[in-house]
Amino acid sequence: MTIVERHPLTIMPRSVWPAMLGNARATVAAHEGGEECRLCPAYGRGRCARLRWARQMVADPEMLAAEQAARR
Repeated sequence: MTIVERHPLTIMPRSVWPAMLGNARATVAAHEGGEECRLCPAYGRGRCARLRWARQMVADPEMLAAEQAARR
């Protein structure tokens, strides 16, 4: 059996975390620019689940370290 690293914010493998962080940064920037995603109406502006998830991702040290390592 292969043991797969897991992270509390995602079930995706570490190899795709840099791409996920790129998407998370785009989500944060879009919301800060006044755009809404399809989840915003259900949660309210600034409180949507996608924005909350994206903010957690871009602040997570383990995710940022994986992104940094992928750049090397």
